[in-house]
Amino acid sequence: MDIGTIIAVIWPYLAALYFLDCLLVVRGGRLLLAGLSPSELRTLGPGLRLAGVLPWEWSVLATRDPVVLSEAGLYSRLQPGPLPLRPPRPDDFRFTPWEEAADVRREGSRVTVGGETALVCATGVEADSHLLRILRIRDLPPAERGSALADDMAAAADAQAIGERVRGVKAATTLLRASSAALFLLTLAVVPGSLLLRAPFALLWAEVFAFLALWLAVAVLWWRAHRTLLPEASGDRLEETLVLLLFPVSTLHAFGKLTRRLFGPFDSTALMATMAPSSASGELVREHIRARAAASSGGGGDFTEAWSMRVRSLEELARRSGVDLSPDRLHRNGGGSGEAVCPLCGAGYRQGVLQCSDCGVPLLKTPPEAT
Repeated sequence: MDIGTIIAVIWPYLAALYFLDCLLVVRGGRLLLAGLSPSELRTLGPGLRLAGVLPWEWSVLATRDPVVLSEAGLYSRLQPGPLPLRPPRPDDFRFTPWEEAADVRREGSRVTVGGETALVCATGVEADSHLLRILRIRDLPPAERGSALADDMAAAADAQAIGERVRGVKAATTLLRASSAALFLLTLAVVPGSLLLRAPFALLWAEVFAFLALWLAVAVLWWRAHRTLLPEASGDRLEETLVLLLFPVSTLHAFGKLTRRLFGPFDSTALMATMAPSSASGELVREHIRARAAASSGGGGDFTEAWSMRVRSLEELARRSGVDLSPDRLHRNGGGSGEAVCPLCGAGYRQGVLQCSDCGVPLLKTPPEAT
């Protein structure tokens, strides 16, 4: 059997594996930002998603269900998973005082407190960033925690820092993206073209050796970029490099696989506002309404203060991003039948009802029908 016949048999399977490798399961409580440009990514929620069809596409995963840190301790969700549409309530969380948070560790992509799962992240790198954040606040003297929490939240929602990270990624991955693009064109265009044109065996063998060279080059460049951008994440780096070496198709998506783990320290809403501004406005308003309702939930001074800090952070992020946080922006044309509508779920209510029974937030009056 000659090399042309072997390639003709293998190539359709490689193409199928390539597109299967583009499928990504986005679990509840996570957000995927994907697209060609880091300033205009599309926002994808939970489900089976297609991301990184082209080797130079960005693919950013963020956790939308972080632990809530306060001066007295940390609040972790009792049931890690999708965020409810309604505002968070005190009974949604398990509270652990800092004095009892001695056993905080990372187990794979999970952060555990006292053996209980506090946070499920998209990658081990992201889990490490949240673990360091928790430990940094825990180990401070009580009098310094308030200001440290404010600084921590501001850093997580810093659009300028996100922009600097994007520029750093571009600088560190120039050769990686170019090599992945060359490998993509060779695998899915040059080789099929040679088969269709019945190219000489010598040319086909040259293409095979070019594929192997580019495959190894992408793996090496991925390692270098990962070491530059995430110098402390040696465990994830070794694991993913082995995947790239054992499964050549994965090298075509090396850049997207790298970008998924580079923005873990940042708030998911800040990522959305900075990297997917066209879809961020409504989401920022909803997040603000939820946080504001949680801050006035009556759940206790420490709980409500933690959410008040979240409100202030969202307001600052919106101000820098040019997003209007006025609640009346939602359902401006009516989200359901009735005299008033819930700004979160869109349910309509009759006249006289002031608060949504499911979400617990004030209703908005719907405008009269145009005549």
